[in-house]
Amino acid sequence: MPVDLAETDALLFDLGGVVIDIDFTRAFDVWAERSRTDPSEISFRFSMDEAYRLHEIGQIDSSRYFESLRGSLAIDLPDRDFLDGWLAIHITWRARELVA
Repeated sequence: MPVDLAETDALLFDLGGVVIDIDFTRAFDVWAERSRTDPSEISFRFSMDEAYRLHEIGQIDSSRYFESLRGSLAIDLPDRDFLDGWLAIHITWRARELVA
């Protein structure tokens, strides 16, 4: 469905940590449980590396990012499990930022 941008007041490009509170440990917990790995190992191995940056700016899709995570985290999970973890990081909306 097309959107009439003439009626648009604002566009949001960066949500995590800006208008949504996030907690990466929630993703680590999901990935650790599903891979039978200690969450502290997942946390230690995770980094906001080049693949993370490229995924954040839309230069690679989720499947390519998840493939990168398989290597950097040393776990072999299907894309669906990585996605479940990724979706778990959302905690709450920052209402003040939405009103401002």
